[in-house]
Amino acid sequence: MPLVLIWIIEADMAIFPALVATDGDGNQQFIWMQQRGDTCGPACVYMVERILRQQSIVGGEVRVRQLTELLPNGYQEGQGTQSYRALAQVLVAIGVPASASRTTNVAAFVATAGFPFIARVGWLSGEGHFVVCAGFNGSNGIICLDPWYGLVEPSRASLPAYRVTRDYRAERSLASPILGTLSGHMVTLASSFWG
Repeated sequence: MPLVLIWIIEADMAIFPALVATDGDGNQQFIWMQQRGDTCGPACVYMVERILRQQSIVGGEVRVRQLTELLPNGYQEGQGTQSYRALAQVLVAIGVPASASRTTNVAAFVATAGFPFIARVGWLSGEGHFVVCAGFNGSNGIICLDPWYGLVEPSRASLPAYRVTRDYRAERSLASPILGTLSGHMVTLASSFWG
């Protein structure tokens, strides 16, 4: 699987990687690799905004993180984003109509979802993580843009299972997969956005 790392220089002149990975269908996927260990939520908001606007936005994840910090249960350094609802509020604040909801049937939700959407992954350790679900692939999988691990393509048949087999950040395949589940906590775009 070809891998391309792009180094983006932010306004503060710090250098952060973005990943362009090739999915199972041969299409390139842009994945913003989160800048801190606990900024998966802001990184996902940035990726959704970038997909919708089809351009990189000045300030990137730093701007989204600063907006999220202002919200109740939003991002707090060292603790991450405390509520998936805060991610929907930030999308609304930047002009993207969105809402947060919880589903108990992830497979049914995904089958009828509008893409992209943000999903919470629950790790076996009890911790959480956010990813962007960007669409389906031709192998009956979901294209997930994971801001920590890179491109993940779980099978729709195995939902809600989320299985990471490659760590793009470390540029290696994993001897033992990292296992989690899509918890059902979703941030979706308002249907009027697609109208």
